[in-house]
Amino acid sequence: VNPRHAGALALRAELALDREDYAAAAADVALLRRTNPVDPGASRVAAAAALLLDDAATYARERDGHLAAHARDGDLFAFVADALERQRRYDEARAVAEEGLRVDADNARCLETLATTLLRLGDEARGLETLRRAWKIDPYDARTYNLLNLFEKVIPARYTTIATAHLRFRVEPATRPAIEAVVAPFLEETYAHYVARYGFSPKGPVTFELYGDPEHFAVRTVGLPGIGVSGVCFGRVITSQAPTNHAFNWGMVLAHELAHVFALELSRSRVPRWFTEGLSEVETMRLRPEWTRHDDVALWGAWRRGELPPLGALSDAFLEAHDAESATRAYAHAALAVDFLERRFGFAKLREALVAWGRGERGVGVLERLAGMDVAALERAVRAELATRWARYDAQEVPSQVFGRSGESPGAPAAEARRGLDALARGDRVTARASLARARALHATKDVDEAAVFFLAGELALGAQDAAAAAAAFGGVLTLGPRFDGYDVRVRLALADLHLGDLAATEANLRRAVAFDDTRVEPHALLAELFAQHGRDADRAAELESALALEPQNATRAKELVLASARAGRSGRVAWAAPIAIFIDPADADVHAALGRALAATGQLSSAAAAFERALLFHPVDAAALHGALADLYARLGDPARAAAHRAAVTP
Repeated sequence: VNPRHAGALALRAELALDREDYAAAAADVALLRRTNPVDPGASRVAAAAALLLDDAATYARERDGHLAAHARDGDLFAFVADALERQRRYDEARAVAEEGLRVDADNARCLETLATTLLRLGDEARGLETLRRAWKIDPYDARTYNLLNLFEKVIPARYTTIATAHLRFRVEPATRPAIEAVVAPFLEETYAHYVARYGFSPKGPVTFELYGDPEHFAVRTVGLPGIGVSGVCFGRVITSQAPTNHAFNWGMVLAHELAHVFALELSRSRVPRWFTEGLSEVETMRLRPEWTRHDDVALWGAWRRGELPPLGALSDAFLEAHDAESATRAYAHAALAVDFLERRFGFAKLREALVAWGRGERGVGVLERLAGMDVAALERAVRAELATRWARYDAQEVPSQVFGRSGESPGAPAAEARRGLDALARGDRVTARASLARARALHATKDVDEAAVFFLAGELALGAQDAAAAAAAFGGVLTLGPRFDGYDVRVRLALADLHLGDLAATEANLRRAVAFDDTRVEPHALLAELFAQHGRDADRAAELESALALEPQNATRAKELVLASARAGRSGRVAWAAPIAIFIDPADADVHAALGRALAATGQLSSAAAAFERALLFHPVDAAALHGALADLYARLGDPARAAAHRAAVTP
């Protein structure tokens, strides 16, 4: 409406800063200054950009010019500090907020920003004192209110702090045994692994704040009671829900966040977002293979639709993610890219890149030197590998990912059907049904057009719980020939067959789906449910194992596999599955006990004793049996004192 609207231009420039698109930010600053040479939004963006680019002289010039026109304006410093915080530059954000308070001692925004930054740096005493000063000036700021309530009332009453050699933990007292016996030892071991890998020890201690109430975690992290992530790293402070919440795979999340500590410190917080996220993903999948992401089909679909960004713009994918699916895709893409770089050029080059960013080097030049080729050649090399990796999708019909095709006539049945699939993906069933009606009216013949029409009809029928119509539609896709077969069709046929009660066809279609794409968890989960209904326990256990290897997040599924395998005498499977269950619930006595029995059965006596001791911490129903088993184990290990102590524990 107004191409010179100062507020809109300033906001657009601020968004460009977050994308590290400093040229776009500078262009909007120039537009602002054509209308008003002393526009406050222009000077705030320009000052923030200067510090983000490590240009102290330009920052000083912008600051002084702004203050000459807007005396004692602390909001400039609050804006710059916020911009630095969003790029994880917490020490610099603190310094700028402190500078602002020297100019405008009662600026509530500066005080709130300084307080938040100090809390994220772990300086809670000073952070809380600054937060109280901000509250006196502006008692209506929601974040200030929430943080004060958390730190003054909730944390003193509900949380305690414990320490290990290199780490500190804020926990609820009830969770302390699980943290001390399970979580902390794993994270200390992971910390030592990272120290050896990166060649330095971070400034410590590293603090993990593990909140039993998800709202406490959200308020501590962003000042508001809702947040859509599992963990956040602020440099040397990591916040998360408590591992005992059973809300996620705590080992995977906390190992990921701990890896950020090393990348951020080595790069002085100047590492691009995509690189540090991809590196943390690689670190977790190196620790445990089942922690590898399996999002190939979504990435392939983005590639086919022209939505897969190049390496130089990959950080934008995190900023522009508008839902969980696009955010997950950004993490998966970054993981594939960093994994490629490490395999092709070695970890020493990745570390060298972190150091280069820490020296202030920027842009694609760091990647070019790492790879010894220009960024265009590097991008071609990455995509060539991805093309090979994703070749299986090119050989099948994947309508759930490709909604449009170049060269299609707007009036073709395929185009109408694909518009319907696109609408369905957005949840717009009304438009999807209208598209199906138009596609059918165009009298599609049996060629590529009809596959899309069949598929849209099947999707709508499944949504309407019309299994017979869905089976007919998806079966119609298969009549067009092998080229139109694929994972999407087979999974949907299986769902229709399941509702129709054709169990043999359900199993056959699910197994065909696995053959088309063995990285997807859904067919294994559906097969496990099917086998549970028909008493096929061994087959169910095999499918649960496959599902957990692809998606190690489901506590119920993991525990069931552990206990079923224990009953079947499958010690090897118990030893594999029990850690997965413990990485979701570290305080499950049944799982620790089952692991102890499996380790004892395979001759790993010391490890078995440790597992039984952990089980006893979590109030098992069979405590006497565990004491008896430990007495026998310690006797075999030549530790008569411990053996006697456990015998005494079961003696009336």
